[in-house]
Formats: sequence, C-alpha cells, structure tokens
Amino acid sequence: MDNHKNMNNNFFEAQELIKLRYLNINNGKGSAQYLDQIAQFHQQLEGVFLNPNSFSATQFFKYPIHIVLRYLQKTHTFYTNKYLNEIAFMIDGLSIKSSHRSSWKPVLLKIFYEYSQELIRHIEQEENELFPYVNSILNALEKDTSHFSFEPKLKLINHLIHHNDEAEQRLNLLVNILESKSDRFDNSLALNVLITKLRIFERDLTIHAKLEDEVLLPRAIELESILSHRSDIIC
Repeated sequence: MDNHKNMNNNFFEAQELIKLRYLNINNGKGSAQYLDQIAQFHQQLEGVFLNPNSFSATQFFKYPIHIVLRYLQKTHTFYTNKYLNEIAFMIDGLSIKSSHRSSWKPVLLKIFYEYSQELIRHIEQEENELFPYVNSILNALEKDTSHFSFEPKLKLINHLIHHNDEAEQRLNLLVNILESKSDRFDNSLALNVLITKLRIFERDLTIHAKLEDEVLLPRAIELESILSHRSDIIC
C-alpha cells in the first residue's frame, strides 16, 4: 500500500510541476536576460514545491516584482478555471458505500463548495484591489510620473494582517474527514488519488500565500515608499 501511495504522490507531483510550466509567464517577449529570469523563477518554484520547507523570501527578492505578480495572477486563473472544478468532479464521483450514501456525499460537496466560495472571494478581492494597486505603483515608477494618487500604505499592511486561514481550515477539514472515514468508500484508489490531489493543492496554496505575503507585499510597500520620495529605481 505504501508503494502504491508513493506512486500516486510521484504522479501528482509530476503533474504539478507540469502545471507550473503551464503557468509559465514567458510569452517569448523581452530581453534574453528577462527570459532567463523567468526560467530561473520557475526553476526556483519547482524546488520549493518538492521541498516547501526550503522556501525563503530572499530567494525571490532578486526577481522583478512583476514576474511574481503575473505568476500569482496566473495561478488564480488556474485555480478558478481548472483545479476547483476538477476536485469537485472527483468528489462527486466518489463511490460511497450504500449504508452511508444518503448523507455523506452532500456533506462532502457542501464543505468543498463553501471552501471554493471562500477562496474565490479571496481571489476576487486580490484581483480587484490588491493587484491593481501594485500595478499602479509599477506603472508610476516606470513612467516616472510626478502625479500619483497615494492610498494609505495600511491597505497593503492590512492585507497581511487580515489574510486569515479560514478557507485553508475548511480544506484541511475535508481532507481529515476523507482520511478518517475511508472505510465508508468503496473505491480506495479513487479516494487516495483525491486525497493526494487535495494535499498537493494545500501545498500549492501555501507557496502561493508565501509569495504574496513574504515577497509581493513587502516589495510593494518598499516600492511605494521609494515612489513617495521620487527616488530612481529599476523594477
């Protein structure tokens, strides 16, 4: 059984690494140096994905902030357009033993639906408020404009403070239920595949949150401060 689980883990980890390449923000445009930075950024992410404990914000400070920003935007698209739908489909396809069929699947689907809605709300908030503000800072620096409408730096700091883990707790609850009630499912292989996918999604989300909270936001606050003093900077 352990060997079988390891095979599943290796398979899904390979799929996730392919996903990271799928999210590649390299559109073939830019200097050779810039394209090389993108390649290094994704190589760094692959290493962190295989060993999340190796994450260090300083590793990512060397990359232009707009590379980090575009990666985060691409992952949002991946989550909402693909990953959430795939997981919901897998939950709905679970074969539950007849003695528990009437109650268990609706419970599982409800937990995941609530989690999905919470995550989507969080993504929309970032897409509508946080990311545009970071972009406005970058645009002002790039154009060296003397006109910039400053919003309080607290807007960025508050995102850090109120970045709660309620959604993550719901996802962890779902995984714990699946693992602790595994005897209620007919197909252990399908269940193990789903649990593995959820665990890897948790890992993906953790890395995503670290990039936001420990790389993007501190860099944005730093650039906002530089912009306020009209110092020169290359982004």
